[in-house]
Amino acid sequence: MSIFAIGILSVLFIMIFVIAVRLVLAMSSNVKTGQFVREQLAKRIEQFRFGKMLEKRGVDKAKMIHQVPLTEIEQQIHHCQECNETKRCDDVLQEQSLDEQVITFCPNSASIAKQTWT
Repeated sequence: MSIFAIGILSVLFIMIFVIAVRLVLAMSSNVKTGQFVREQLAKRIEQFRFGKMLEKRGVDKAKMIHQVPLTEIEQQIHHCQECNETKRCDDVLQEQSLDEQVITFCPNSASIAKQTWT
């Protein structure tokens, strides 16, 4: 094998190594960013009645955040923010347990009922 071929192979090896290292670093950064976004979303859920409603329905919020598209959760938070039934919601959340019939007024009742995040 000539010196020229060894030089080309060495350069290719170094390039592949650099690309592999950068790929691992990018994936690590992406995982950290995803974790941060999910933590922030969990905090947002707790700020609204939506968090209390999930808790009353026995929903594991951590599982939900990892299994449901984040845009869908954001939409559910938005529904809760825009809801006009806050007094009724507060009254219902005071009850011991909730079944699907009690929360039919909730704009998120269908999505909460269909999920298996418990």
